[in-house]
Amino acid sequence: MVELSGASVAMPRRRSASLTLIAIVALVAAAWASVSMTAFAAISNVKKSKIKVILTQDHPKLGKAGQEVMVKKGHFRNNLFPYELAVKPDRKVVEQMRREEARKRREADALMAESMELKKKIEETGTFIVQRKVREGSDKIYGSLTPTNMAEEIALKSGVPVRLASITLPKITELGEYNGSVQLTDDVSAYFSIKVVPEGWTAPEEGAEGEGEGEGEAEA
Repeated sequence: MVELSGASVAMPRRRSASLTLIAIVALVAAAWASVSMTAFAAISNVKKSKIKVILTQDHPKLGKAGQEVMVKKGHFRNNLFPYELAVKPDRKVVEQMRREEARKRREADALMAESMELKKKIEETGTFIVQRKVREGSDKIYGSLTPTNMAEEIALKSGVPVRLASITLPKITELGEYNGSVQLTDDVSAYFSIKVVPEGWTAPEEGAEGEGEGEGEAEA
């Protein structure tokens, strides 16, 4: 107790309250620091749990072959590496992947050049004339013209063998002119025209019609 002008003042209580407040602030600061360090450690552990790998094959979720991606260590160890879907990057692996990429590009370029040559052969053949037996009194043919028929016609007249599944045709059940296509690769298709004619049909000789008209005029 301290006497001041006849009055006594309880100084220790104020000091005690201040010390208590300081202690509380210190505890809060310590708790916050602990939480921050724990969060940082968790983030660091998450980052450390992932590693960089190179995909050796296309993956529906991770990316294309040759790409560098980040994956969890366990996923790489259990699901990727055992099935030769990815490897850890090093100089030897990177060089091998580059050589593989160059080989694939060469093969793709060669396939494109070959496909364009086949496309040219088919399209330069011109209209494919196909003879069919006709039902009496109509233009309807017996049966229909199928991809099998066209595959044979294309191979015979252009020298290019094609797969049946690659040929696209409209429904052809009567005489007339039609268009079709054959898919040579995913990126290249050849387009052709078809003329369905009766059995025994012969193409008119070039200039025959003009010569007939000239003779008629001369006689006149």
